[in-house]
Amino acid sequence: MTRRAHDGGVALFEIGDRHGIRAAITNFGGRVVALMAPDRHGAMADVVLGYANLEGYLSNPEHYLGALIGRYANRIENSRFELKGVSYELDPNEGRHCLHGGSPGFHGRVWNIVDHDKHSLVLSRVSADGEGGFPGTLEVQAKYAIEDETALVIELTAVSDKTTVVNLSSHMYFNLAGVHAGPITDHRLELRASRFTPVDEQLIPTGEFRSVRSTPMDFRSARRIGEAMLQDDEQLRFGSGFDHNFAVDSHNAGTLNAVAMVTEPKTGRTMQLFSNQPGVHFYTGNHLDDAGTGKQGIAIERHHGFCLEAQNFPAAPNRAGFPNCVLEPGEPYRSEIVYRFGVAGGRRP
Repeated sequence: MTRRAHDGGVALFEIGDRHGIRAAITNFGGRVVALMAPDRHGAMADVVLGYANLEGYLSNPEHYLGALIGRYANRIENSRFELKGVSYELDPNEGRHCLHGGSPGFHGRVWNIVDHDKHSLVLSRVSADGEGGFPGTLEVQAKYAIEDETALVIELTAVSDKTTVVNLSSHMYFNLAGVHAGPITDHRLELRASRFTPVDEQLIPTGEFRSVRSTPMDFRSARRIGEAMLQDDEQLRFGSGFDHNFAVDSHNAGTLNAVAMVTEPKTGRTMQLFSNQPGVHFYTGNHLDDAGTGKQGIAIERHHGFCLEAQNFPAAPNRAGFPNCVLEPGEPYRSEIVYRFGVAGGRRP
């Protein structure tokens, strides 16, 4: 474990060891700033986009690279919702809409350091009643741990003193060929999702559940991301690529569910995603052209990374047919996310 301090109480931690994956995490936004994983020959490479220093994250907050997201991951249309007859106005930060908890959300906060050792890091923060417009004082804890030298496990827990809405997630951009390898279009994605939630022109879910069958959204069998992106489809035009929530098949909130499998053919690296959340948001880095200069002085560009954000559904506070996102006083909230790395031909979910 290594800790390197920065100004303003911000520090960088390393967890894991040289025999398996290892991660570098900062308490500024709870960001995973580097994640090293081996290829089929055992060669290690960093597989998450990020910046070389704190200034990069401060200068480019709108891309959420590697960050913890809260209080509510994804979009809430018109920056408002009603809860038990009371209307709450949120901080708009994407036109008139609220994205990823507003500005600054959890991604722009310095988190408290609770505990750390060679294999894990625990952070916490208290989100005050009314922060970003959300009701209730929310006490949040985030634990990162390396499991069996092959998986990064993220456990997000919270409790509120008032009825509120909560949706926490991690916003890492992955490139399994390495962060300087260029577009992720050759990656092969398999998603255990037979339905997705279509969006309008402003990427707000309509409230409909739609079958992925005969659409570019059909990743039930592994396929190249680039092949799917090339299809002429209204949903892809709205998002300038994939920027969509998928409903996880056979979701069970009490257990970890196999959600996704990604394979990078040149290096052989694989990544499996497991989660207890009902949705996963697939984003192909469609707006990274202005993300600036990344690690080792190399520019971050469009489609250089993809996100698989395990979470509740966007706009769920305003959609009666979407999974419940309401947290009652004293009730525990828990989100568990597991990214497990391997090589082609290894274990599958």
